[in-house]
Amino acid sequence: MKVISPKNTVSFIRMDEGTVQDYALLKKLENAYITALPERILLALKALDDTLVGYQVTRLEHSLQTATRAQEDGADIELIVAALIHDIGDDLAPE
Repeated sequence: MKVISPKNTVSFIRMDEGTVQDYALLKKLENAYITALPERILLALKALDDTLVGYQVTRLEHSLQTATRAQEDGADIELIVAALIHDIGDDLAPE
């Protein structure tokens, strides 16, 4: 269980009760969370190497194949990244 430090929490329960300091704190914490997105994506991709047995390739291998095919087809970077990460939600909702 994650322990929340009082210095890293806002003083309000209702959004309309937040202070300027509260929202500055949230902005700082959200920026740190956003900055860590690439690492979270990489961890999610690595997790695909150990999911849904029975297939000839892992979901990670499938994702890498899909991204490679998109790149070889001349897709733009957004489509290549989308192809790479298209299965990262499968651990939560495999169907």
